[in-house]
Amino acid sequence: MFTLFRNFPNPFNSSTNIHYKLDRPGYVSVKIFNMQGRLIHVLINEFQNEGNYAVRWNGRDAENRQAASGVYLYRLKIGRQSKSMKMLLLR
Repeated sequence: MFTLFRNFPNPFNSSTNIHYKLDRPGYVSVKIFNMQGRLIHVLINEFQNEGNYAVRWNGRDAENRQAASGVYLYRLKIGRQSKSMKMLLLR
């Protein structure tokens, strides 16, 4: 199991932190999507042990271009389980 927390700050301008807690080890991904479901950036895609984690998103896409202002989803997935939350990027 895992816990996904709200990003901070939210809304954000230049970067935001995404915190999560893993209750068991597993293969973890943290991905950013726009509201149309398009993958914007993969922040984490690796095996992690149980514990508390934080990852920062700098508001840029996979090609290092600034993402537009708007609502984005961040999704934490471990195994078959996933949880998504919204965040607001303001430029």
